[in-house]
Amino acid sequence: MYINIQNLFKLPHPNSLALLLVLKQAGEKDLSKEISLLALEDMDLHALKENGYIKYIKGKASQNVNQKMRLDKKGTKFLNDLDTPEVLEEDKKIFDWLAEMYKGQDKIVGNGKATQRHIASFREKTGIEKNCLAFLCDAFIKDDEEQEWSFKLEFVFWKPTNMFQTKFNLEQSRLYQYYLKRQDYFEEQFKTL
Repeated sequence: MYINIQNLFKLPHPNSLALLLVLKQAGEKDLSKEISLLALEDMDLHALKENGYIKYIKGKASQNVNQKMRLDKKGTKFLNDLDTPEVLEEDKKIFDWLAEMYKGQDKIVGNGKATQRHIASFREKTGIEKNCLAFLCDAFIKDDEEQEWSFKLEFVFWKPTNMFQTKFNLEQSRLYQYYLKRQDYFEEQFKTL
């Protein structure tokens, strides 16, 4: 599993990651025993609460403090962003190169920041980067059979299946499917780059 280290160290206490992961399910069942094991005395729960990562619900009088502990909005966002790779300079270069190509062909570029995040996610999950990624993209965009999926640059790396889907999913990437169908060819070409 990929974890964006920069995101991890945005937590007041990075070692509290396991607690946040357990709290994500705390509303569904009683995990107070697990929470008590993770919420050690040296962990500053107050800092997590003050920074908006955890909260305490009103609950019932019979519930203990661990049964009332929940993930707050910032904690949920933190966990959702934890595996989102950092956009590197090489990702921006790939995007700039592709955007120029698209503008030259009067095609739609779309959301640049989202596309850069998709490039970073694609790179991180596949290990295909730099010149190899540029070669793959070039082949995909120039393939007449893939024109339906390459008309908008934003959708080359990933297109959500519905308007509520926001998390990059490699298995839904048409570019990745294209690569898998021709993997032997691309692997041979990558050796020469």
